[in-house]
Amino acid sequence: MSTLCDRLLLFAISILLIVKNQVDYVMVCLILAVIITEAMIMYVRQKKTVLFICVVFLIVSFFVPKLTAFYPLLVYECVLSGIYPVIPMQFLLAVLTYVEKFEYRILSKEIYGVLIFMVIGIAWGIKAKKAYDLSEKVHNLQDEESFLLQKNKKSHEELVIKQDTEIHAATLAERNRIAREIHDHVGHMLSRSILQLGAILAINKEEKMKAPLNDLKITLDTAMNNIRESVHDLKDDSVDLEYMVKDMVKQYDNLKIEIDYDMSPYLSKELKYCLVAIIKESLTNTIKHSDSTRVIIVMREHPALYQILIEDNGSKSKEAIKAMDDVSGKHGIGLENIRERVNAFQGNVRFSGENGFKIFISIPKKQRG
Repeated sequence: MSTLCDRLLLFAISILLIVKNQVDYVMVCLILAVIITEAMIMYVRQKKTVLFICVVFLIVSFFVPKLTAFYPLLVYECVLSGIYPVIPMQFLLAVLTYVEKFEYRILSKEIYGVLIFMVIGIAWGIKAKKAYDLSEKVHNLQDEESFLLQKNKKSHEELVIKQDTEIHAATLAERNRIAREIHDHVGHMLSRSILQLGAILAINKEEKMKAPLNDLKITLDTAMNNIRESVHDLKDDSVDLEYMVKDMVKQYDNLKIEIDYDMSPYLSKELKYCLVAIIKESLTNTIKHSDSTRVIIVMREHPALYQILIEDNGSKSKEAIKAMDDVSGKHGIGLENIRERVNAFQGNVRFSGENGFKIFISIPKKQRG
């Protein structure tokens, strides 16, 4: 706002220097030309473009001496834009205009005022430039602070994710250890007890002991079944989907397989096994029916759904799809298995044979009951 006030004030002073008692058509045209020039300078603000406009204005003013009255405004713009070499040229041209065009009475008197206000314009320009540079510095510091805050926030989020991943991995390892301990120790002891009880039942001759021993056997069998279910549940919950997928694709050593994995570890065990089966079925179909050498597997989690893309670079994808279709026009067993698995989770699947074989799968997070 202060630079706009400086410009308006210098413009008004320049008009007072050039205008006498009468205002003719030429004077109005000159004022409009200066307004247009100033508007261009304020709009562009590029140093090279401002320099070009100032030089053109100086050349024109040499042939139209009355434009010299607007030098205070022009010198202000030069200082504000950092075009210092043009400033001495303006002073020199103003003096030359006064000496060579002495017959112009308007310049013979007002040239001293022009020179004085040019000096004032330089002083105001220096003040405005300092304020502008300080404002730019403040903005740069604010931008840098904002960048550092965003960077720190991102680093913090990455650290939290890393910690959560490590905690989850430790939890899975602990679950596996507990399941293994239960299976190896408690399970074996119960199995041994059941065998011993079976031997006792076989040699028992007393009718009174048969009922209690049978009840004890039922209790031990129930405990054994509960332990087996608990061990299976612990193992299922501790399944690491990313590890399972990466470990499974190692057996397809004749394919170059790239995996882009971005899913949380908190999927249900049913969905984990479903996705592993789908990927395995897809790779098997690629080996059997395609000439592919490269497969890309993308697994992404979104706020409302899971997305899986399996894509190969086969050159005979349409023929491969046709080969997997049966005579009834339906997809073959492999693709139908994939469709059924996805449908079980109320998801959608689409097959494409354009530019390689692709399988697009989307599964909603909340299935309808």
